[in-house]
Amino acid sequence: MLMPRGRPPGSGTKQTGRSAAGKAKKPEPKIERTYVCCRCTREFTKQLGNFSKTRSPMWAGNDGYLPICNHCTQELYEHYCDVFQSKEAALKRLCLKLDVFWSESVYKMMQGGAVRDNPFKEYVSKSNLIQVKGTSYDDTLDNEAIENGDLILSEKDMQKAIEEGDVEITTADIEKWGTGYSPEEYAVLNRHYLELTQNEKKLDFLKEKSVRDLCMIHVQSKRVLARGDNKGYSDLLQLYQKTAAWAHLKIAADIDTTGDTWGKWLADVEEYTPAEYYADKNAYRDFFGIGEYLKRFIFRPLKNWITGSKEKDKEFNIDGET
Repeated sequence: MLMPRGRPPGSGTKQTGRSAAGKAKKPEPKIERTYVCCRCTREFTKQLGNFSKTRSPMWAGNDGYLPICNHCTQELYEHYCDVFQSKEAALKRLCLKLDVFWSESVYKMMQGGAVRDNPFKEYVSKSNLIQVKGTSYDDTLDNEAIENGDLILSEKDMQKAIEEGDVEITTADIEKWGTGYSPEEYAVLNRHYLELTQNEKKLDFLKEKSVRDLCMIHVQSKRVLARGDNKGYSDLLQLYQKTAAWAHLKIAADIDTTGDTWGKWLADVEEYTPAEYYADKNAYRDFFGIGEYLKRFIFRPLKNWITGSKEKDKEFNIDGET
């Protein structure tokens, strides 16, 4: 029988103490990493000193460093200075484009010392201070919206703003009105609530809800009016009037006529059909017949007594009676 070619198991030369594993490895060549500016394509061996580092989450994958070098940010700064004729406006535009938090307070800190080389680089270094509340340009937009009364915050963001003292809103305001209002709008809600309930001794559940609805409609109407939406404002105004009529709140007119049946009756008439809309102006001129009573039972007898006339009442008389 022929044996298969090849060496049988266990055959072969015997390995000595010097194995391949025991041979010394050659050191691998060190590869230097370079960092390239995505604007001018310059290459740098390190980021520190050549790129500005920010707290923006936009550049988290680049260890926080901006993708363009300090030479380019200086060129862009000078360009925007020529465009806007303002150093502050130039810095703010750079912050917008590179997602860097902008704050006038940080800019004022720069004014206190001499800026030697790159104003934007100087600004970024000061904006990274721990006491500066903001990491990106999104925070700048949020702060401006709070100041303008346009921001709609989530419940989590609102609670954070209260804790940090950025807005003067209490947790009671959030529990009462919910989220979605600016600090100024919360003040409007509370003020309007007091105006509607100042004459109410006690509010039941439905009336309380109606009052809150009126306050929220009031704020919404201010929003749409500020946007110039006259149609939306008209619709909200009608909704406000219907809700107010359904709530039956004690307004000043109601309180002035309490206990006065004549005045209360007039108030009820005016609520549903104002007097100026009646075609017949004399329909309710003497509703209770007071003028007719005086004419028949006071002036007529007085006239008969003084002049000797014998005028009789039109209703209470017998024909032929002298």
